[in-house]
Amino acid sequence: MPIKNIESLLNPNSVAIVGNFTSRLCKGNIVLKNLSNFNGEIITFNSDDIDINKPIDIVFFTCPLKQVFESLKRINNKNLSNIIISESIKNREERATASEIINHAKKNNLNILGFNSTGIINPSLNLNLSFYTNMPQDGDMVLISQSGAILTSMLDFAYKNNIGFKYIISIGSIADIDFADIIDYLWGESKVKVILLYIEYVKNTHKFLSSARHTSRIKPILAVKGGNNPDSSNLIEHRVINPVGDFLIYDNAFRRAGIIRVDDLNEMILAGNIISNTIIPEGNQLCVITNSGGSGIILLDELHNRKLNITKFDDDFISKLKLSKIKFEYLKNPIDLSGEADEVNYVECGKICLNYNKFDTIMVVIVLNGRINPLFIVKQLIKSNIYHKNLIFICLGGNDFYRENLQQYENVFFTIKEAIDSYYYGTSYKLKLKKLIATPPRFHKKLKFDCKKAEELISENLKKKQYTLNYYESKLLLKYYTIPTAKYKVIETIRDIKNVFHLAEEISYPLNLKLLSNQLTKVQSKSIESPKILKKHIQEIIDFKMDFDMILLEQNIKNIDIVLQAGIKTDKQFGPYIFLGLGGRYKDITDEISIMLPPLNKFLAKRLIEKSYTYKFLSKLDVVEKLEEILIKLSYLSSDFSEIRTLIIDPLICSEREFFGLNSLINIEESDVPAPKHFVIAPYPNQYEFWEKAKNGADIFIRPIMPEDELMHLKFFYSLSKETNYYRFFSYRRKLSHEQLASFTQIDYGREIAIIAITKINGEDTIIGVNRLVHYPHEDKYEFAIVVTDNWQNQGIGYILMKKLLYIAKDRGIKEIYGSVLAINRKMITFCKKFGFEIIGSDNEIIYFKKVLD
Repeated sequence: MPIKNIESLLNPNSVAIVGNFTSRLCKGNIVLKNLSNFNGEIITFNSDDIDINKPIDIVFFTCPLKQVFESLKRINNKNLSNIIISESIKNREERATASEIINHAKKNNLNILGFNSTGIINPSLNLNLSFYTNMPQDGDMVLISQSGAILTSMLDFAYKNNIGFKYIISIGSIADIDFADIIDYLWGESKVKVILLYIEYVKNTHKFLSSARHTSRIKPILAVKGGNNPDSSNLIEHRVINPVGDFLIYDNAFRRAGIIRVDDLNEMILAGNIISNTIIPEGNQLCVITNSGGSGIILLDELHNRKLNITKFDDDFISKLKLSKIKFEYLKNPIDLSGEADEVNYVECGKICLNYNKFDTIMVVIVLNGRINPLFIVKQLIKSNIYHKNLIFICLGGNDFYRENLQQYENVFFTIKEAIDSYYYGTSYKLKLKKLIATPPRFHKKLKFDCKKAEELISENLKKKQYTLNYYESKLLLKYYTIPTAKYKVIETIRDIKNVFHLAEEISYPLNLKLLSNQLTKVQSKSIESPKILKKHIQEIIDFKMDFDMILLEQNIKNIDIVLQAGIKTDKQFGPYIFLGLGGRYKDITDEISIMLPPLNKFLAKRLIEKSYTYKFLSKLDVVEKLEEILIKLSYLSSDFSEIRTLIIDPLICSEREFFGLNSLINIEESDVPAPKHFVIAPYPNQYEFWEKAKNGADIFIRPIMPEDELMHLKFFYSLSKETNYYRFFSYRRKLSHEQLASFTQIDYGREIAIIAITKINGEDTIIGVNRLVHYPHEDKYEFAIVVTDNWQNQGIGYILMKKLLYIAKDRGIKEIYGSVLAINRKMITFCKKFGFEIIGSDNEIIYFKKVLD
C-alpha cells in the first residue's frame, strides 16, 4: 500500500459521498452536513448515477453493499485512492458481495476503510467525514476504533473534557486497511504524540506486532481490548467472521509490543492526554516536595494504590539538605517544608533535588495558602531543570487567576490523582520500552539440543498420520531438548528377567513399571516397591501374555515440594505460547495460568514465573532459575518445530530442588509455515552469523545486531572520523541519544536487519562496520546504509558486509534494494556500482541507487 494513499486518506483535498440521496433516510445527508466547514472539494452522487471523471482522494459509500459493488464496476477506478464503506456484512449474500468488493479493490489498487466504518475526522482540516455530529478539538493524539458506537462514546467524553485529536479513524471490520497500516504511517507523523486503540480483533498479528513494536519506541500506544471473556469473544468472532485469539494472549502480545493496555475507555482518553503533555521519566526514582503533611499522606496513598514506590533518601542527599538554610518539618521523602515555607524555600529545595543524580522525577506539591506565589516556583524550577528531569507540579487550592496562568505550563496538575496518573503512565511506558520489547535469540549457544533426532521423530509420526506422540516418544522429545524427566530404562523383551532386575537396581526402588502400547491411550502402570513385587508382575506379564510393545522402568519421585504444569499451546491468532500453572490435582486450587509469547530469554522466562500463582513459593524453594531454563528450552523447541500444536507437561514436579516431567501430552500436525516464521515475534536470526577474514588476516565475525550491543555501538559511533560520520548521516552528528541508540540496536528482525562486523581489538570485541537494511512498509521499499570505521577501511570489511546483506535480502525474498549517497562521496559511488547498483536519480547533493535482485 503506497504511503501516499494513507496520506490522502487522513489529509484529503477532495471527498465524494455516495448514497441514495433521493431518500429522506439517506445516511449520506448526515455526512454531508458534518462536512459543512471542510475547505476541500465535496461531491455527492446517487449510487445509481455515479460518474467520477477526475481523481478523488476519498469516496465514502453510505449505500448497501450491492450498490457499492455496482458503482465500483461502472466508474474509472484509476481516479480513486481510498474508499470508505459504512455498511456492515449482515448475511451470506452480503458476505459474497463483500468478497467481490475486496477482490475488485485489490485489482485496482484501492484502499478500503471498513466495512462498517463510521468514517474519519481530521479537526485541523475541519474534516468530519463521519456520522459523528460534533467536531472534536484539534490535538496531538490519534484515536483508532473498531467499533463506531464505542468511538462515539469516547468522542463525547473527550469533547466534554476539552481533549483534542489529530486524527480519528473508525476502522470497522478491517477488509483492507488495518491497525498496522495506520500505525506505520503515524510513526513518521511528527504532530502525533500518542496513539489510542480500541481493538476487538487484529487481522494480521505478525504485521500488527511488528508495526507496534517499531512505533511504540518513539510514541506511546495505549489500547483497550474488547472481548475479555468467552461470551464477548464469541460475539466478536461473529462480527468479524474470523477466529479471535484468547484475551490473555492479546494482553501478553500488547506487553511484548510495548503497548500499554487500559481497562476503561475513558481512562484511556485521560491517560493518553496525560502522556501527551508530560515528560517521560528515565526511571522510577521519585522525590516529593510539599508544604503540607496532609497532602503528603494522600499522595503516598495514591502511589500505593498504583503500586508505585517513593525513593528512600540516602545519607549523602540528607546531608545536602541539612547544609542548606531551608527549614524542614519532615526530612524524609516526601520532604515537608511546612506551611510557613515561601517560594524561595521551594526553589532552593527544588534545585537541590533537580541536581541530585539519583532522582528521575521531582514532584512539587504546592498547597496555596495566600502567602505563596506558585507561578514564581514553577517558572524558576523549569528554568533550573538543566538535566531535563520529569518535573511535576501539583497546585492545590488557590484562585482562578493562578489556575488560568498555570495552565500554560506542561506538567501542572490541580489534583493529586491526576498527577499520580501522569507519573504512573509515564513510568509504565518507559518500563515497557526498557524491558518488555526484548527480542531473544532463536538458538542458545550454551544449550545443546539433538534437533535432528527430534525432527526424525516428528516426521516419522506425521508420515504415519499419528498426531499424538505416545508416552515413550513424548519422553524422547523432551530428552532431545534436555528437558528433565523422571529417570527411566527401556525393556523391549522380558525374556531376560535378570536384565530387568539389573536395570531396576540402576534406577533404584521404589519405581513404576509401565506397559506401553502403540495404541496411544493404553499405558498400564504398577507401583513397584521391591524386587519381589517386580518379579511377581513380570511373571504375570509372561503368564497372561499381556499385550504391550515396550516396558518402561521409571523412577518413582518422592518428597514432592510442588506440582506444576508447563508447556506449549497454540492460540487461534497468535500461534504458539509458553504457559505455566499448578499441575495434577492441585489445579483444583486455581486453574489460572501465566503465559508468554515466545521466543523467551532469561528475563522473559522470569517474568512468566513472576506472574504465576506459585512465584512466592518457588522463590522460597530457590528453584526459579532452574524453572526458567525449562521454559527457555520449551521456547526453543517451539521455535524449531511449527508442527507442535500442543505440549503439556503435567505433572512437572519439583523434588529436592530438582524438576521432573512425569507425564506429557504432545499433539502435532502438518504445517505450511516453516519454523520459526510461525512465531508472531521474530526471533534473533542465528542463521545469519558468519566468520570471515579481513585482508590483514584478522578474524571477522558477522552477525545481526542485538539490544545488548548498545554500548559497543556507541563506541563504534565515536570511533568514526568527522568525514565518515558526515558521509553516513548526511550531516555531522556529535552524539547519539539513548533513544537513537535503541532504535539502532533494538530492531524488529521480522521487518528489517542490521549486521555488524566484530573483531578482537586488545582482547575486546569491537564493532568495526555496520550495514543496515531498513524497511519502509507502505512503500514496500528496502534501503541499505553501510559504514566502516576509518581504521578498518580498505580491509575488505565493506565488501563482506554488502555481500552478506545481499545474501540475506535474497534469502528473505526481497526483490529490490535502494540506497542514497552524497554526491561528494566518490568512493561509495564506485563501491555501489561494483555491486550492480544503478543510478536512478539525483539532486544537487544526493545520488539515488537501486539494485534489482535475482
